[in-house]
Amino acid sequence: MLSGPKPGGRPGLDGAGQIFFKRRRITSSATSTAIFFMFFRLRLIAAVMSICRVSAPKYRAESVQRVIRTLCDPGFVSVYTLGTRTIRAAKQLILGLLTVGATACGSTSAPNPIDTPDPSFGIEIRYWGTPPPPALQVVIERAAARWESLVTRGLPTATVRGDAGCGPGSPGISGEVDDIVVFVRVLSLTALAESGPCKLREGSLLPITATVWLDGPSRIEGMSESAFEALVTHELAHALGFGTLWEARSLLREPAVGGGFDPHFAGPQAISAFDAIGGDAYGGSKVPLERFGGPGTADSHWRNDVFGDAELMSYTIRSGENPLSPVTAAAMADLGYDIDLAQADDYTLPGAAARSAIGPPIDAVELTESEPRWPLTVTDRAGLIVREVTRR
Repeated sequence: MLSGPKPGGRPGLDGAGQIFFKRRRITSSATSTAIFFMFFRLRLIAAVMSICRVSAPKYRAESVQRVIRTLCDPGFVSVYTLGTRTIRAAKQLILGLLTVGATACGSTSAPNPIDTPDPSFGIEIRYWGTPPPPALQVVIERAAARWESLVTRGLPTATVRGDAGCGPGSPGISGEVDDIVVFVRVLSLTALAESGPCKLREGSLLPITATVWLDGPSRIEGMSESAFEALVTHELAHALGFGTLWEARSLLREPAVGGGFDPHFAGPQAISAFDAIGGDAYGGSKVPLERFGGPGTADSHWRNDVFGDAELMSYTIRSGENPLSPVTAAAMADLGYDIDLAQADDYTLPGAAARSAIGPPIDAVELTESEPRWPLTVTDRAGLIVREVTRR
């Protein structure tokens, strides 16, 4: 949380009207979280009352606005071990209390929390069927946090009616979604994974719901932790639209599945990033995509004989490092996400000698992936399906 110069951690306002609290470590247990919110509520009420003691209405309104701006900043909570949903709940609580406090003080400056979108981007993980073991759930949340660190702005709140739209037996979900709900499912598959969006926002075509299917439980439980984390981070990229929304956004050229010989991704930001990591001298069409492997592999991953087998969105993962390159980050920006490219990993295209090495490294896992089998639908602001779109 916020910290400031006043000793003892009592809430209040400094000369500029800024609110401050003593930093306190937060744990993730249900009991400690409940206690945290109880004291958090009391402290906020006390802070709002201190705003009320400012005599001039003009300064009172300005102080309320300053507090709101401070507390609504995406970094206002020190995350520690709290999850995204808890942080969102804290923000809604803050806005609600400030609204009540400002109204009591005779100011109408505070926003209505219902109308105020969460400015940060969050991936809400839900489990479809039997969840994986707790240790793997921790890794899944960590993979989601990796993408949350790259996307700098939340998506418009969307409405969902009925179910997630991820095929037969989809989990029920109705109401508002901010920003995306991903249903993770562990089941027996012929491939290692199958992932993609389900329902999309009208206009932007960015996902509201998505799903990640993992072959298991024995197969994923037998992977090293680093390889499993790379797998889930990779699959979440497909859930967000990497390789699964390219055709819908007219970013896929000469698809191999359609008979093309040189499939490539035509996003301008990804092309610029590709040139910057050593692709400026590449003689083919940019950015080159995998040609082989059929649906689920071809056209939806970077080409291994150009990128090598280490980059996160190639079709091979390994224990240890699987860098998320600036090209992958830029490709997400081309889809319409606000991306902080500085959060991508350092990556340079491997030289010809490295690319011609015989066979993958001994610890590599080839990602045999199936193309999503459920329809991809677009919903309007009321949550009604208006059309289906083509994948890839």
